Amino acid sequence: MVRCIYAYTVEKLYDNYIVYFPDVNGCEAIIPSKFDILGVASTILGDHLSYLLKSNTQIPNPKYKPRPKTLDNIVDITFD
Repeated sequence: MVRCIYAYTVEKLYDNYIVYFPDVNGCEAIIPSKFDILGVASTILGDHLSYLLKSNTQIPNPKYKPRPKTLDNIVDITFD
């Protein structure tokens, strides 16, 4: 279950899209770019992220804060 719905920035790193979410501790999902990113966004992560990707808009993070990678704050997206 995805508990962080609204992404505030999407970055492409090598062959992956990294999606950052504005929850308290920071939250991210890594989506392989070989998948249809817009389809994944609209299906799994909601319309807001789909809009960000379609418009190529990034809402800047005014102050970078390290995002701890724990099981509690990383959105788990798996593909068959």
